[in-house]
Amino acid sequence: MDDVLQGMLAKGASRPLVMTLGHAPDFFLPWYRYFGSLIHDGAVDLAVKEAARLRVAALNDCPFCMQMRAKHRDGSQILAEELAVAAQAGDRLHPGFSAEQRLAMSMAEQMFHAPADVSDDAFAAFRSQWSDAQMVELGLAIAEFIGMGKVFKFLGLRGSPLVPPPAE
Repeated sequence: MDDVLQGMLAKGASRPLVMTLGHAPDFFLPWYRYFGSLIHDGAVDLAVKEAARLRVAALNDCPFCMQMRAKHRDGSQILAEELAVAAQAGDRLHPGFSAEQRLAMSMAEQMFHAPADVSDDAFAAFRSQWSDAQMVELGLAIAEFIGMGKVFKFLGLRGSPLVPPPAE
């Protein structure tokens, strides 16, 4: 394993993620930087993106994605565990969610199930909450969550032959 991947593990990156996607470091490393930027940068609040990501994780039925919790750069969780579980369950009425988080989970469900069939009312609700730039940012984030969740599930990040057992 190369030094960059070893360094990622030393800094707390997910071992199954690094050990699986690290087979193609020329593709994995730029993606990893992009994904970190997608979560932490931009005009859409991190907790809004994390609520959408967790909803998509459950829709994708991706065990790896469902167990992961996005964190602030200081290492603290973006969403409390109770809200993470509620997002996965699709409980948009949980009192801990903001209106923006509820709407982001709804947008994630719409993009997952029927992106071309969004009603005028639903699209108007999205547009009333977010600017054009924020719609693009959140839309790209949700698309990334959907696509990568499917890749992670396909590669079987848990128990996959691509993931060697941890060194003793």
